[in-house]
Amino acid sequence: MGFLSFKFILFIGMTFFLYFVFPKRFQWIVLLACSYLYYYLNSGLLVGVLFGVSVFTFLAGKVLFALNEKIDLAENKEQKNRLKKNRKTILILSIVVVLSNLIIIKYSDFLISNINSLINGHFNLFHFILPIGISFYTLQAISYLVDITKNKCSKDDNILHFLLYMSYFPQIIQGPIPRYNKLAHQLIEKHEYDYVRVTHGLQLMLYGIAKKVIIADRIGSPVRYIFDNYSDFHGLFIVFGAICYSIQIYADFSGGIDAIKGISEVFGIKLDDNFRQPYFSRSIEEFWRRWHISLGSWMKDYVFYPLSLSKAFNSLGKKVRQKYNASLGKKIAPCLAMFIVYLLVGIWHGASWKYVAYGIWNGIFISSGILLDGWYKNVLQKCKISDDSKWFNCFRMVRTFLICSIGRLFSRANDLSSALAMFGSIFKGFFDFSFLNSEVFEALGLNYKNWILLIVMFAVVMYIDYLKEKGVNVREKISKQNIFFRWVLYYILIMSIMVFGLYGGSYDASSFIYGKF
Repeated sequence: MGFLSFKFILFIGMTFFLYFVFPKRFQWIVLLACSYLYYYLNSGLLVGVLFGVSVFTFLAGKVLFALNEKIDLAENKEQKNRLKKNRKTILILSIVVVLSNLIIIKYSDFLISNINSLINGHFNLFHFILPIGISFYTLQAISYLVDITKNKCSKDDNILHFLLYMSYFPQIIQGPIPRYNKLAHQLIEKHEYDYVRVTHGLQLMLYGIAKKVIIADRIGSPVRYIFDNYSDFHGLFIVFGAICYSIQIYADFSGGIDAIKGISEVFGIKLDDNFRQPYFSRSIEEFWRRWHISLGSWMKDYVFYPLSLSKAFNSLGKKVRQKYNASLGKKIAPCLAMFIVYLLVGIWHGASWKYVAYGIWNGIFISSGILLDGWYKNVLQKCKISDDSKWFNCFRMVRTFLICSIGRLFSRANDLSSALAMFGSIFKGFFDFSFLNSEVFEALGLNYKNWILLIVMFAVVMYIDYLKEKGVNVREKISKQNIFFRWVLYYILIMSIMVFGLYGGSYDASSFIYGKF
């Protein structure tokens, strides 16, 4: 049952109906039942993986919370230190168990195939079917265990409530990755039917669907053709393909998140923002603070800080200060920790060397930005370029967009060798414009009317992002208009989806790009 299929529309309509018809004390039960039903309809018996991870995490959380209470009541320092050591051991073992589940299912074939290549071995591959959402709910489970240990959230005493937190169906496919203390209580609270809130939720849902089916799915045709036939192209046309993919993945991912947030808003549940106008970023580091915010926040709290503040990294910083200089010694720990973070972000996206390369690409730019920050500021000062300069900031936005787009060659290409070949071909005949002919553009699968529609719709999306960047609450502004204007706007949006949308019964969970990660 795909996220945009007719079956899903019926499913979500049924869920809305039951949620508000049942007594409010049973609303969370409706969400739990529908979440597991949705997961079962999409993944069959693999729902057992989600259930198993959830139950294990729930029980491990209870053990960790009990140890916290014992530590607080410890009578002496020796007893407290022993309990802390036990707690740390249990936390590490719990994380290993949860992560092992992800590694075995998602990465075992990748690891075995590379071992076979390295030692000329003949180990058999497992060919596991990847359950939907496993990369997302694994991170949820880890954040819960760590937050329990650090007393950032209380344990859940009701296993059914916890099962709902782990399985909440709107965000199971592509996030955002919620923290327990922000989401769990909302799921079990009683929510009144509120016309304004429901209307706002449906608005956001429709806007997200429009981005997905009008922009992302339409531009997917030229993206597929260019990446599948990359050897026929070079120079600027490869850059053009990378830019098209950047547009596609933004419309696809942000559109899906908008639909998810809209559905949740109808229920009365507020999910965290996962995008903040990423294509207005002026550096790669800023881009990743604005793109997939929940993943970046998770990596910052559970990987970057533990690494950069660890004894090993502090020791490395001291050695560098002693051997070289204080400035480099101060930067080396966060620089190395940041590189590891983005290497892991790349690997998190998929079991392939191309994702490793994608992580390295981003890690190099962000880490070098930390190392060269002082030099960069000195160059700007000598060139008398102000950070507040409007045109310089426009240049930085374009530069960042192009670096991100070219980096996406690694994540979108069929494999690493294809990505490297495409990257190398950019510099062959860079200013050769022979591709600008009707035959090439006809082969891309879109006529000029579709290209015009794409440009107009993406310009609308970018204009809305621009308004948000300026602090304008677009939905609030619309809600203040008269009822005639609002409903005309709604009907235009609905008709645009119906007339211009590329959709159908073949949709499945993986039709969202991030559904594959």
